[in-house]
Amino acid sequence: LASENFPQEFADAPTVAQFSSLGSLNEKWLRSFRTSLRAGTFSGKKPKDDLGKFSIIWPTQTEVENSLEGILAGGSIPGPEKNVTKPFLQPMYHKWATDKIHCRMRAAPHIKTFLRYSEKNPHKLAWMLLTSHNL
Repeated sequence: LASENFPQEFADAPTVAQFSSLGSLNEKWLRSFRTSLRAGTFSGKKPKDDLGKFSIIWPTQTEVENSLEGILAGGSIPGPEKNVTKPFLQPMYHKWATDKIHCRMRAAPHIKTFLRYSEKNPHKLAWMLLTSHNL
């Protein structure tokens, strides 16, 4: 991403991370990771130093219990309590399910997606990575 030049509309664009396993990361590592996801230039200018909005899409226990696979789906979403409950992560969490996309509501997540989108036009992406890597 560091060598890419993006349109100016993505300079303050939010970053979203959705994954199905959460390791024992710390604030320093997450800051470095978030910085790398905001790399590049925007209409030829370097980005601001702030890290911008960062969202982690993570299923709640109720979403897992009510999934098509039931509580067994939790076996594919390892997130030890000591990792998931870290205070610095709490403001970043967003639920997996939505009432707007019914076909996705009850499927337990196992996909890993990282992206930056335009707040003015959420269907427009600066970049997207679909992978098998977790945090």
